[in-house]
Amino acid sequence: MYKLVAQLSKRVGGQRHLSRVLVLAIIMSVVSPGSLLAGDISDPTSPAKVLQVRKNKRGPYVVFDQGSATGFVVGRDVCFYDDVYQRLGCGTIIRTKPRAAGVYLTDESAVRLKAGNFVWPEDLGTPKIQPKATDDQANSEADALALLQEDDPPELILPPLLARRLQFHISPTYALPIWLNDLRFNAGARAAGSGDIWMPGDTIKGSVVGFGARYFWPQYGRGDMSLDFTYHFVPQRPVKDDFEVTNASVAVLSKVWSHHYRLRWMRGATWLHGEQSDLLLYTGFGYDFMRAKFKSEKVGAISATLVEGSIQAHALELPLIVTWQRHFGSWMISAGADGSLPLFLFGIDSDGKLSYDEATAAADKSFGGAVEAVNVRRGWFALALQFGLGATF
Repeated sequence: MYKLVAQLSKRVGGQRHLSRVLVLAIIMSVVSPGSLLAGDISDPTSPAKVLQVRKNKRGPYVVFDQGSATGFVVGRDVCFYDDVYQRLGCGTIIRTKPRAAGVYLTDESAVRLKAGNFVWPEDLGTPKIQPKATDDQANSEADALALLQEDDPPELILPPLLARRLQFHISPTYALPIWLNDLRFNAGARAAGSGDIWMPGDTIKGSVVGFGARYFWPQYGRGDMSLDFTYHFVPQRPVKDDFEVTNASVAVLSKVWSHHYRLRWMRGATWLHGEQSDLLLYTGFGYDFMRAKFKSEKVGAISATLVEGSIQAHALELPLIVTWQRHFGSWMISAGADGSLPLFLFGIDSDGKLSYDEATAAADKSFGGAVEAVNVRRGWFALALQFGLGATF
C-alpha cells in the first residue's frame, strides 16, 4: 500500500496536492491495516509436531517443529490436534525461528496437549494430510532447543506488535491542528477616532514542545492499537505597539498564549521489521481541545488593561504517524514524525471584557473585534517530531 501512495505522490507532485495523498493513505490504512502486514507467506504442506509443553509465568508455552520457513510466522493463529485430528485448542504464534515456533496457551487449552500432537494454521481449516518426516528434522529440533534455552524469558521479548507497551514522549511541534494570531493594537485607528483598534498579528502555529503518554495494546495478527494523549503549551508572545496620547508616548503590550490537549486513537501496522527494531505506521482519528487567553494593556506612565479574554475551540483530525521503535529487553526507545490533517473546528466560544477609558473612547469598543483579530481557525496541517521512552509488559 505504501508503495502505491509513494507512486501517487510522485504523479500528483508539489505540496498543493499533499493533503490528498495524505487522506488517501489514511483511508487505505484504516480500511485495510492488515495490508501493511501482508507479505509472501507460504503455507505448510504438512502439520507440525509439538516438541515440548513448558509451564511459564504467562501460562503453558508450546514449541513445535516448524517455523517461519513453512509459514508459521509471528501473529498467525494455529490450532493443536490429537492423533485423530480432534482439536485441542488454539493460540497465536509469538516467537519464531526458521524451523521452530512458540505459542502461549491458556491452562484450559493445554490440559490434554502433549508432545507429538499436531499443529496446523487455523485459517487453513482442519488438516487432512498425515504429517511426514522431513530432511530438516534435526534442524527443527536444534531451532526448538535454541528457542527454549534463550537467555531472556519469552514474556519479556515479545515482538513489538504482540506486547502491551506504555511510552512517555516529548514532541517538538511545528504546527498544531488549531491556529491563531497575535493581537495587535491599531494606533492609526485610535488616532483617527474610527475603525477597529484591534488587528491580527503573526500566525501562531505550534508550541516549542509537547509532553504526553501513549499506550499500545496488541491486536493479534492485525497489528496493534494505541491511545495517545499529548499536552502542548504555547507560551506568551508579547507584541508592543507605541502611540501618542495627550502629547505623551504610550505603549500597548498585547499577549496571546494557549493550551492544547490532544487525544488520538490509532491502529498501527509494521512497515519494516527488524530483529530488535521496527518501523511502524499509525493512523486513526484524533480530537484536539484548545483554550487560548489574550490580554492587551497600556504600559509606561499610564497603566491600564484595555482588553482581556479567552477563546476555546475543538477540532477533529486524521493523524498519520511514522515511528521507529528499538527494543532492549523489556525497554524501548522510539523516534518518529507525527503529522495530521485537521478536518474541522466546532464549539468555538469566547469570554472576556473590554475596558472603556480615554485610550479607546473614540474608537471601536467591540470586544468581538479583539476576538476576530486573534482569529482562531483550523490549521492547514499539524506536524511534530516525537521521541519516546517506554516499556513492554
